[in-house]
Amino acid sequence: MIATLLSLSGCQSLWYQFLNYIVDIAPDRFVFEEDHKKLSIPIYSSHPLTKNNNEFEYLIVIIHGGGLNAGKTFETGQQIFGSLKIDKKRMMILAPQFLEGVDLDEKGLLFWDQRWRGGGKSLSTGLNTDLPKLSSFEVLDRLIDVVTKQNPNMRRIIILGHSAGGQFVYGLDELYGYAETLSPQIVRTRLLTRPVLFVIGTEDTDRDWVLDKSCEGDSQGKNRYERGLLYKHHLRPFVKNSPKSQHNYLNVLNYITRLIQPTRKPARLISSVLHNK
Repeated sequence: MIATLLSLSGCQSLWYQFLNYIVDIAPDRFVFEEDHKKLSIPIYSSHPLTKNNNEFEYLIVIIHGGGLNAGKTFETGQQIFGSLKIDKKRMMILAPQFLEGVDLDEKGLLFWDQRWRGGGKSLSTGLNTDLPKLSSFEVLDRLIDVVTKQNPNMRRIIILGHSAGGQFVYGLDELYGYAETLSPQIVRTRLLTRPVLFVIGTEDTDRDWVLDKSCEGDSQGKNRYERGLLYKHHLRPFVKNSPKSQHNYLNVLNYITRLIQPTRKPARLISSVLHNK
């Protein structure tokens, strides 16, 4: 048991060292205060966060995957939403970056371990000793709250997640902060009665090195496509008992290509989400 723990600890340390080499840190910062301390996270933004703008109507927040590649996520989001027949002046696109143990000598910069994906609390060390420990969910809430207050005409907020970012967008285990005040039944009821579009890539069948291949992971399906289908079947009995269910599923062929190269289908897809059709 001790040897196993040491092995896992060593693997995690090597993973963080690897991230230090491959992760491009976003150039901008979302800055806020907690307990009289100035905190920040890296972020990519289509428009300045501190500037008021009454023209913005849509806020799109895109959460990166386990590779922490917020830059690529941001570029993909710009390509997809840029293909829509909506004036860019009406949309703000944000890609916050939740760092995992990346070594930066920057005072107040928040970072996490892999538990950021489920709302885990931030860590502190070195220059950032004794910082307030904040859930990644709470940081996202702060970001949305600040942006919507500065842009009062926002009428729709869309939160998207890729891979680990998708894990970030769902889940009821180990809830933090305000989420603890909501019972699982309330959360499930909201999920079943609100319009949700599930996009499943039919060719997302690889078992690459970033896929969770643990016993727990494989019990959900051998690949991401299978896991998406099984989740649909998992929700089916709940949906049948909810006459107001507004769930829709879209199987997308070669979804990676279609996300990277804007086409009419993703444009129509996102447009339907934006306009709630």
